[in-house]
Amino acid sequence: MPRPTGVSGWLAAPGFRFAGATNSIALGADEFLPRPGRLPIVFTMTEPVTPLVIVGIGDPRNLFVGPDGTWREGCYVPAYVRRYPFVMVQAPGRDDLILAIDQAAEALSTEAGEPFVRRRASRRPWSSAC
Repeated sequence: MPRPTGVSGWLAAPGFRFAGATNSIALGADEFLPRPGRLPIVFTMTEPVTPLVIVGIGDPRNLFVGPDGTWREGCYVPAYVRRYPFVMVQAPGRDDLILAIDQAAEALSTEAGEPFVRRRASRRPWSSAC
């Protein structure tokens, strides 16, 4: 199984600081209803049309992420944020999506952390966050 270049492990969740500099987040169609607090949804004018949940107004600042990187308690956390740094991206020259990892994520380490793969198959602690 390929491993991200230079990455040796997964660190304990560093919080949601990575999502603090945005005012909208992509949503999956299955997220339209389970949004406690009824966050507003808008649709892009691009092709393909993408649903977004609004998490800030004006400046690219997420009003649901506190200065300490925590998400506002009791508020819905979109799946894109929950599964980060794992993301789906368009495969070059193909119509389907592939699973990728943001190698710049704070949750990844080149020196420590829980390994992604072990010789004996077992459920990884990080997989429950996806």
